[in-house]
This record gives sequence, C-alpha cells and structure tokens, in this order.
Amino acid sequence: MYRAIRVTTDDYRDFRKASSKMVFSIYDKKEVLRAYPMEVAVSRKAFEASIRTRSKFIEAVLEPEREMYFFLKDDEQIGFFELYYHKGKCDIVEFFVFDRYHGHGTEMWNCAVGMIKEHKATRVELWSPYRGAQIFWEKMGFERVTINGVLCYRKKLRYS
Repeated sequence: MYRAIRVTTDDYRDFRKASSKMVFSIYDKKEVLRAYPMEVAVSRKAFEASIRTRSKFIEAVLEPEREMYFFLKDDEQIGFFELYYHKGKCDIVEFFVFDRYHGHGTEMWNCAVGMIKEHKATRVELWSPYRGAQIFWEKMGFERVTINGVLCYRKKLRYS
C-alpha cells in the first residue's frame, strides 16, 4: 500500500538520508544499460552542494505554501516529493523515487495529484533537465513549454 507522510521540522536527518538515495534519470530506460559515470558523478556533486542546510530545511518546511512528503510503500520509504503552491498553480520542486522502473513514480504522481487538487491548483509545472525524467513526465500527460527561455513541463488539471 502506497502513502505519503508529510515532512516535519524534526525530519532533517531522514530528509538528508532520502536525498543521498536520489538517482538521476539522466538517460532513458534503454540508455541506462550503458555506464555514464562522469555525468552521474557531476550531477551528484552538484545536487549534494545544493542540499539544504538544517536551518534552510526548517524554513522551507514552515512555509505555508510549501509541502514536502516522504513516499512509502507499506512502511518502507521509496521516494520524496516537494510541492510549492502559488497563484493558483503548483510547482513540483522535487520528485524522486529510489528504485525506478517499477511503477513507484506513477503511484507517487497519483498521490501528489490528489494533494494538488485539494489545493485547487489548475496548473502544475516543473523543470526537469534529465531525459529519463522528461520521458516520465510526458507519459504522465505533461506538455513541454518554454518559461523564461527554459524548457519546462506543464499540465493543466481539470475538476469535475
């Protein structure tokens, strides 16, 4: 059974642990079979340099327009996502599962979209520089858009 648990200010250690498990979807599923250690190492180093300090983490958790979640299957943490709401839309700030190609990302998206709809956001946007992730978002019905000269992904939500 899948579920999301909201991150609290006490969860910094678990947040750091989750961040250390992040794997980048630099390539599509077929290309993953080949090794690209340099690209992975460079991406990993850049990401580790950007991980929030404890004080920045607490500030983010306390922002009323921001929500962070650990994603679990049964009681095992299998992913993490962060949503930022503003002006009737939702930005996906972070979205990753530890073990890809098993449907966990799709389940996590289904969970997240329920939360997004609770906030009545009509548009979801994100930036994703990695090809594997781009393929995922396109499968989830997102369209490519350019925002301020940057390739992003957008999906409009409908409410019945």
